Amino acid sequence: MGRGHPRQKQLSFDTNRTPKKAPMDGSTSADSQRGATSAPPPDGAEAIMAELWVGFQAIDSHFDTLDTRLNRMNECLDCQATRMDGAKCRTSNVEDGCAVTPKSAWKG
Repeated sequence: MGRGHPRQKQLSFDTNRTPKKAPMDGSTSADSQRGATSAPPPDGAEAIMAELWVGFQAIDSHFDTLDTRLNRMNECLDCQATRMDGAKCRTSNVEDGCAVTPKSAWKG
């Protein structure tokens, strides 16, 4: 009883054999035998780190943009809170920051 299925094939592994890997740059073994020289492709960890770095830079740029907009909004809020001469601070567009309109230029 404990011998397994009669059709089950016994597998043997040669532990001294080194597996051959296909080159990742598309070259063939004939290319390497001819002495073709090219920069080796990045290994898996380097490729992942490169992708993460690009993503991090995009996120960092986005936060810089948001930080700039927030600073402009805060400047306008500070302007509105501190204007004592009757001038109006307006934000027609956050991109423009805070524009001060003198009281003499008010309409209506």
